[in-house]
Amino acid sequence: MSEDIYTTPEPTDDTYETLSVSVPENTARHGGIELNVYENLRGSDPGNTAQHGGFKKNVFKAVAACVGLLLLAGIIVLVILNLDLTKQRDQWKTRHDNLTVQRDQWKTSYDELLTRHDNLTEPKRILCESHGFTFGDGVCYYISTEKKTWEDSRAYCTARQSDLMTIKSREKQDFVGGLVGRDKLRWFGLTDSETEGVWKWVDGTPLTTTYWYSGEPNDLGEGEDCAGLDNGGWYDAPCGSTTTNNWICEIVF
Repeated sequence: MSEDIYTTPEPTDDTYETLSVSVPENTARHGGIELNVYENLRGSDPGNTAQHGGFKKNVFKAVAACVGLLLLAGIIVLVILNLDLTKQRDQWKTRHDNLTVQRDQWKTSYDELLTRHDNLTEPKRILCESHGFTFGDGVCYYISTEKKTWEDSRAYCTARQSDLMTIKSREKQDFVGGLVGRDKLRWFGLTDSETEGVWKWVDGTPLTTTYWYSGEPNDLGEGEDCAGLDNGGWYDAPCGSTTTNNWICEIVF
């Protein structure tokens, strides 16, 4: 009995026939599955490739369209900027032309004023010299060589269609100071004789710009209500008979 268990049966003709029939069928079946899978994969590739290729073409067209629009927008902006710059250039040119015209007009007016000034200067000079005055720096003036009180000095000026000189600017102060020199005191047209401390010019206008020496006016002594000067500044002194100085007359045009 044990021999029957371990004995390998001999193959029979039926066994060979069974194998020969079943193997090709199985092989064909499995091979068909493999072929079908391969065919499906191979058949799907061209379609997918075409789809991807079409997508790429669409993306390219969209990018090209965007670039074209950007270029068109840039061109439009450049055209607008060019038109604006052209307009500004024309405005600047018009403004420059207007300024040029104004400059020419001002130059013409200035030349006319110079001509008038020259035409007026000579008559002034003649008038000054006819009264024994000197003409200089637009001023017709007389510097005395004798001494009088402030009141008599003014009387001398008014008798010659003039008055004691007024000094209302630094330029005038420097001009007069250069004429009289240092330590040569001169009367000029400033007084507070009407109201103490309220200084006025002989033409009635109030004093606004001053060149007093330090500590002046101090109104010492008998009452110092009249003003004198040298080239350093002003001082106050009595107007009456106790004080005499040289003086400066001026013709006001």
